[in-house]
Amino acid sequence: MQVNPSLQTTLKLPNATIIAPNQTVQWKDLSIRLLVTSLPPSYVTTERYASVVGNHSTTVSHNTITTSAGKATLVLNKRTQPAASKSTAVTYEYWVIVYGSQYAYAIDATVIGNLNKARNEVIQLSQQWKVPH
Repeated sequence: MQVNPSLQTTLKLPNATIIAPNQTVQWKDLSIRLLVTSLPPSYVTTERYASVVGNHSTTVSHNTITTSAGKATLVLNKRTQPAASKSTAVTYEYWVIVYGSQYAYAIDATVIGNLNKARNEVIQLSQQWKVPH
């Protein structure tokens, strides 16, 4: 079965490991996965990253960065557990999001180590990201 070329995105780690969509790989202070999601029909242009990042989260910061895939939105997100879980655990995630005409491509990097180091690691990784044009 052939995969739609618009869904093919990869991220190359410094150790030469290639990450494809829906794989999860741990590297340094991060647990990393790539996502491809359809853009909602009428997403809000000023904070369209919210539809990619999802529920149960609070945006801590967001800014534009330059990646090998072009201009991207870097979002630091604080995620809480759903109320039904009765957990107070909080995780931090860095998201790097590039928007195509039909899809949003994202690096979802959950911080499993030092939060400040993780930011630089995500930005470094985003320089080896391949996104369809």
